[in-house]
Amino acid sequence: VGRKEAELREKHGDVVRIGGTYGDKSAVSEWSVQKAKKSDAGAVPCVHIDGPQAGKTFWAIPDGGAKKAAAKASGKPTTTPLKNRRARLKRQRESLVNQDLKKHLDYSGEVRLSDRYDDQVLMQVLAVFGMPTTFMNIGISEWNKIRDKTADKAREDLWIAVEEQLNGRLNQAAGRLGVAGSSPKPAQEEHDKIAEFLKADIKDIREKAAAAKPEPKSWASLNADGSPKKAKLAGGKKGKAKSSAKKKPEKKTESPLESEGFKPTGMKPARKGRTRRSNKEKAELLKEFHALQHGDHTKQGAAKKVGVPLSQLLRWAKAAKP
Repeated sequence: VGRKEAELREKHGDVVRIGGTYGDKSAVSEWSVQKAKKSDAGAVPCVHIDGPQAGKTFWAIPDGGAKKAAAKASGKPTTTPLKNRRARLKRQRESLVNQDLKKHLDYSGEVRLSDRYDDQVLMQVLAVFGMPTTFMNIGISEWNKIRDKTADKAREDLWIAVEEQLNGRLNQAAGRLGVAGSSPKPAQEEHDKIAEFLKADIKDIREKAAAAKPEPKSWASLNADGSPKKAKLAGGKKGKAKSSAKKKPEKKTESPLESEGFKPTGMKPARKGRTRRSNKEKAELLKEFHALQHGDHTKQGAAKKVGVPLSQLLRWAKAAKP
């Protein structure tokens, strides 16, 4: 598995590790990715790290958690394609539709289903959806409830059972919408039929959901792969915009002593960036450094005279030893 993962990482960069989610924060569940073709935008290779499918690979579009795990393993930043961002936004809007339909089941004084439909519809719905599962008690007390149940009360209880089934179907649709990369179509179809059954305006509900969850304006500045667009320069060329105004060089001001021709001595020179020296230059500087030590100079004094920090000279000397 390790060799296979290394090969994929060397060839493709990002790799999503599937399985081993307990105690392994770099791995994710297979349900958190959407299987795709290699050519699909945002698709990355995935590898099973344990279980009977250990070592097996496939291509998928990861969700946020899987992408973070892949980015953490590879050390490279990741972006989410616009197509995936809009699909996620669509699922979020449909989740708002789901919540609105649940409110329609809480009638709060409005016309109930039992007043809207006859017994034939009641029987048809229950024959398909069934009754909500309840704990079964055996004994005479349960049979006595049948004797005490009037026809009107029985009809009311059956319609309550229908409402519970509709609420359960909405919960299942909400669960599907919560799966990253899943298609919202089954949930949309369910919402359409439930809205029709409840006599609710599904078009108006979806318009409210779109208004509550608009597309972020920042997406207009993104490419299809989710990376930011480059700014356009004058003339239509793409690239990083630069200011046209040239920065004027700062005028050097002299001290009164410098203006009279005096040069400051004994001042600490400005720190310069480290320069790369060839092995030949290092050898000559070391030779000069050792020669100064045989004279009247200490190590620090010799290093200062040579113009190279003592610690660096010592590292050179150590590296030069056979």
